[in-house]
Amino acid sequence: MDTTNKLFGLTGKEMEIYKFLLKNPNKNAVDITLKVGMQRPNVYDLLQKLVSKGLVSYNSKSRIKYYSAVHPQKLKEIHESNIDELKKKEKQVEEFVSNLSKIARFPDSFLEIKHYEGIKGMRTVLMEALEQTKKTKKEMLVIRLNDSDLPSLDETYTERFFNFRRKNKIKSRYIMLKDTKFYSDKLVKRKVLPNRYKSEIGIYIYGNVVSFWFFPKRDLILAVENEDLANSFRSYFEVMWNSRE
Repeated sequence: MDTTNKLFGLTGKEMEIYKFLLKNPNKNAVDITLKVGMQRPNVYDLLQKLVSKGLVSYNSKSRIKYYSAVHPQKLKEIHESNIDELKKKEKQVEEFVSNLSKIARFPDSFLEIKHYEGIKGMRTVLMEALEQTKKTKKEMLVIRLNDSDLPSLDETYTERFFNFRRKNKIKSRYIMLKDTKFYSDKLVKRKVLPNRYKSEIGIYIYGNVVSFWFFPKRDLILAVENEDLANSFRSYFEVMWNSRE
């Protein structure tokens, strides 16, 4: 399913039939089946779904239904409706998470180490980094002396990440190798070090957390929450940032 179809909650086959009917109104299921190359039972099912979504109408002649596409303006209405529904769900999620947070109890240990694995783990850590930075007002600092690219995150997540960052004006500083690929962002400053300082493990410091990134050799992140440890790593970062290398 491409990005266009995602906007309107349609499958690729639904969109294919809708486009066909835009160009060829008043067609029965047999005509549609022959032209789009789908099995007739599937076409009937897809037509019914399009009718229920308000994108296709029909009229009957001699007990045979002839279908036509509704004006594409309807897609805009559907998209706006999806946005409204999403906002309602986001509000419900926020209320649910807030209620759970009130009853949650976490272990009061000196050093808490959390393990995160894979792309989903990376997403969780990155969003947690933004949340912690916003909450504590402590700048996010990153030491990433690895020239390998991190795994790609999907467009929806990436857009959400950067929107949150810009909305809350979250600043950060990165120490990186010279040849490492990097995106342009006014909220981010970067210092470049020579390749002889290469390290396989990345270090992200945010709030009172220090996380160690083993990507790409292992899809693993270890996050340690301890204020003294985080403050120590912040001091190490400043030494590297202010060096004359």
